[in-house]
Amino acid sequence: MNVTDCLNKAGKAINKAEADMIKEKFQEFTAKGMDEAEASFAALKEAQAVVDKEISDVLDKVEKAGGKVNRPEVETKPMPVGEEVNGEIQIVDANVKIQQLDEAIEGIDDVLRCVMGAA
Repeated sequence: MNVTDCLNKAGKAINKAEADMIKEKFQEFTAKGMDEAEASFAALKEAQAVVDKEISDVLDKVEKAGGKVNRPEVETKPMPVGEEVNGEIQIVDANVKIQQLDEAIEGIDDVLRCVMGAA
């Protein structure tokens, strides 16, 4: 099954921003001549790399602000970090941000299992 079909099957298990990014990358890779299976895996790999980078960035902000983190997991104590939203820095709870990113990873993993035929 290709990634587009799996994204449709996943429904709300993956958020729209990640789904759109994966679809865009899939189309980009197939336009470059990759077959659908290869393009599906490449698109999911890139999406995973983006989410991993976002997690790393949050952990870096926590450490820079003097907080302690246990990579790859954040301590359960809320750690405020600054995040730019609409051009302004807002304080957010890093644990909430990590949880949102973890949910994105779970959605990407669901789609990957589907592409591999395991779902």
